[in-house]
Amino acid sequence: MMTTWKWSAVREVPAADLQPGDTFIKAAAFTAYRTHGDGTVSPFGWTDLEGVQIDVTARNGAEVTGRFPDGTETSQTAPDGARVLRLVKA
Repeated sequence: MMTTWKWSAVREVPAADLQPGDTFIKAAAFTAYRTHGDGTVSPFGWTDLEGVQIDVTARNGAEVTGRFPDGTETSQTAPDGARVLRLVKA
């Protein structure tokens, strides 16, 4: 289920930094953006960020378990150097 966010609501961070309670966005296919030195991101174009929200529920080393909005959970190993768009906590 795709949802739309403002670019100011996310920061690009190393996937290794994700912890339970964090939320990250898997951006829609062909989403193009640039990352600034402070982790803020901005689009190439004028569109909002579209993607799927994934809530991190567990972490075991490099393996991250996340829950999708429909309740489905999946676990994946984050490759070395991988980066994600983490939702900024209020």
